Amino acid sequence: MPEPFIDLRSDTVTRPTAPMREAMSRAEVGDDVFGEDPSVNGLQERLAELLGIRREMPLASGWALSDAPTGRLVDICGRVGADTYLSGAGGQDYLDLGQFDAAGIRVAFQDFAHPAYPQRFGPFEPFMSVVDLLFNCGEESLEIIRRGRVSEAG
Repeated sequence: MPEPFIDLRSDTVTRPTAPMREAMSRAEVGDDVFGEDPSVNGLQERLAELLGIRREMPLASGWALSDAPTGRLVDICGRVGADTYLSGAGGQDYLDLGQFDAAGIRVAFQDFAHPAYPQRFGPFEPFMSVVDLLFNCGEESLEIIRRGRVSEAG
């Protein structure tokens, strides 16, 4: 069977058809920065449900944060009241741990072994988003993620 062609430029090179314009005119809209976008809110709620997350998922896009990469992470941790930041093992190579320490935030490094899962098209492609996992594996997704936890040190 030939590989399906997916043109990811379609929103920039395709003129909307009459049914598309009709659907757009009836769509609920809102600003995601202010938590008013029903599509973003619905997606967040469904992802949280499927992944067993029982906490509010704030959007950092509406916050005033440091422009420095580590500073931005420290600011986000502070905004959500985190006392620990979990980083991939590679974070040891670039994070300024002193900034976390000064803010009273412990940093833990996790050596994550990406679990393979069945994907609909072609051989397994690692490091896709959680949405790919959910679309391919549904309610089994959380258990698949948990299988990838190898160790934590820090």
